[in-house]
Amino acid sequence: MKKFITSLLCVSTILTATAADIYVNNSGQTGTYTTISAAIAASAPGDRIFVSPYEDYTENLTISQNMTIASAVAGTSFSVVGTLTIQGTPNMDVRIIGGAFSGNILCQTGATGLNTMADVYITDCDFSSFDAQEFIRVHLLFCELTSS
Repeated sequence: MKKFITSLLCVSTILTATAADIYVNNSGQTGTYTTISAAIAASAPGDRIFVSPYEDYTENLTISQNMTIASAVAGTSFSVVGTLTIQGTPNMDVRIIGGAFSGNILCQTGATGLNTMADVYITDCDFSSFDAQEFIRVHLLFCELTSS
């Protein structure tokens, strides 16, 4: 098990070594985006998007490539007034960390079988409902369903 974890950390480090960091906020600072959708559209597979938690983003998000979207401030959540749709592709790896979504999270399949399943990690998030189709391996950690 120890070798597996070490190998996993090494592979993760190699895969993220070329990833770009993209920032979302309303500061108007050069190199930042004012919407999460714009940051997703500008991203390449494997990029990390850091979202300011100090405002609400009213938009529906769609992800169709490997990426990480996380709160820019540890211990806080960014707020999306809208839904999140993850369009799974074979062997996809998506990570959402510290998000509060007023709508649902939908993971749609795109993989063709058990050997090409997409992995979706949703950590420390709030959402009103969740739905995942087949061939999506979902990892929900420290999340809260906010509707009854």
